[in-house]
Amino acid sequence: MALLETLTFTLSLLTVFALPLWLREDPRILPELIDLALVASVATLAAMSQLQSMKRLFVQSSTDPLTGLFNRRAGEELLTLLFAQAERHPHSLSIAMLDVDNFKGVNDNWGHETGDRVLQEIAQLLQSGVRMGDAVIRWGGEEFVVVMPYANSGQAQARLRVILDGHTVQKPDGQPIGMSGGIAELQAESGKNWSDLVRLADNRMYQVKINGKGRIVTE
Repeated sequence: MALLETLTFTLSLLTVFALPLWLREDPRILPELIDLALVASVATLAAMSQLQSMKRLFVQSSTDPLTGLFNRRAGEELLTLLFAQAERHPHSLSIAMLDVDNFKGVNDNWGHETGDRVLQEIAQLLQSGVRMGDAVIRWGGEEFVVVMPYANSGQAQARLRVILDGHTVQKPDGQPIGMSGGIAELQAESGKNWSDLVRLADNRMYQVKINGKGRIVTE
């Protein structure tokens, strides 16, 4: 918008000051054009700088600084849009809630820097494994939400198993780090909004946590 406004302003200047001189074949036309070009260049650079600043602010406000994933606020806005789209043009929409197993032990035994590294590696693993169009959100702490449009719960479960079983994140002692998860699907559940699906996926994940961990379930 700022760049467009700058271009509009520059064209206005050319119309008001340079065009009459050009029509009269006034010899001052060349210096006037040079001056206007300088003004336009400075204004354009300022507009571009403003756009870059706005872009940085947007990225900062929507991105989790540790993992580079969507943060919860941006994730909630995305879920609102995807849920509305899936209802307006009915198609499958699966939401998975994932939690890192025994994460407290990682922090306690090896420190928070190691815990941060584990979260970064898990985020990278999830982000690199999902399809284009899927979204990975750091929901909070060691919890992640994966949103998968056009995937039913069975497809979502299979996709996550391929991602998590194919490449494991390890603790400093070489032991693999597991994840527990629950999945809820829009077309198969009775949820009235995305938060109902997230809550259902979270409840299913919690049941996995108290019954052995290391699994992702759909019911």
